Amino acid sequence: MSAPQFTPGPWWTELDKVFVGTPPDYSLIADADPDCKGGHDGAEPRLANARLIAAAPDLYEALRDLIAGADAGLVIV
Repeated sequence: MSAPQFTPGPWWTELDKVFVGTPPDYSLIADADPDCKGGHDGAEPRLANARLIAAAPDLYEALRDLIAGADAGLVIV
């Protein structure tokens, strides 16, 4: 499997914003606020979307481990 093509974590959320790095050295990497596109879907979906985005590195690692286990015959997928 090739190396990941994303910024390594930690990724974390504050409200509907997603950041990478550890304070005080961090950067905003995603804004789940739909107002930047004119949409209004309520706070809960924005917060859930931000948490899902922030979980991307952990989800990638879990998938990578699952694939490695399947390749080794340890996991049936």
